[in-house]
Amino acid sequence: MRVVSGPPTSSRRSVYSLIESVLGSDRRRLKELEEVAAKNPNNASAQLAFLRELGKKHPKAVVSWVDSTKFAIDEGVAKEYLIAQSKLGRISAVDVRKLASAAGKWTLGWRK
Repeated sequence: MRVVSGPPTSSRRSVYSLIESVLGSDRRRLKELEEVAAKNPNNASAQLAFLRELGKKHPKAVVSWVDSTKFAIDEGVAKEYLIAQSKLGRISAVDVRKLASAAGKWTLGWRK
């Protein structure tokens, strides 16, 4: 009896190559967004673009980034932070006053 463990090796390689190219593309995009956000700490739009992408798979990293308080926080960034906390099951642990205070230090993405 012949046991078939999967498609021929060449087909498997092409599927694996496709998966790796997609994952590699996602990683590159995330790295590019992180670089832009890090170089523009006062730009809430740059922070938001990075955090939205990061939050898709890494909500804990979103929380760490925002908790560092080195970056612009506006309404969008605050929402992404709350979404990440919710995904982690920690929404009730959010210090809303601290978050509001941090967001209050920023106006239209620029530090006061």
